[in-house]
Amino acid sequence: MNSLIKISLVCLLLFAMNGRAQQAPVGTLSNKEIVVRFYTAAFITRNLDEAKLYLSDTYIQHNPSVKSGGAAFLEFAKGIHARNPNPKIVIKRVIAEDDLVVLHMLSKPRPDGPEMAVVDIFRVENGKVAEHWDVKQEVPTIESINGNPFI
Repeated sequence: MNSLIKISLVCLLLFAMNGRAQQAPVGTLSNKEIVVRFYTAAFITRNLDEAKLYLSDTYIQHNPSVKSGGAAFLEFAKGIHARNPNPKIVIKRVIAEDDLVVLHMLSKPRPDGPEMAVVDIFRVENGKVAEHWDVKQEVPTIESINGNPFI
């Protein structure tokens, strides 16, 4: 059996054992994969133990309403989860260059709240999310005069 077939069989076995491929070691992931896994764990699947794997202890936060530090981020995320039990978040685009990764998302934190267009910018250092900036805008409810979707 050639090596490619063996590798494929091992991957299929791992997938079958867990319902998905086993977690790749952080050191083998691209910056884009690190950020998507971090964000997905922190806010979509809400698995903060998994999110912590991708988070630097010295995480720098630029959102003025959130403290810096990995532990502070995890506390912030717990509060978000408590206030918004059923959010809808869709990652629309992921853009990466060097150590920066940008997520462009459609978010509806609360069923009774507005949809939000969100851009999160992350800096990755040594395989961990090390820094964050964000911008948010309510999705306009007016009909687009150019015929293009807002997000």
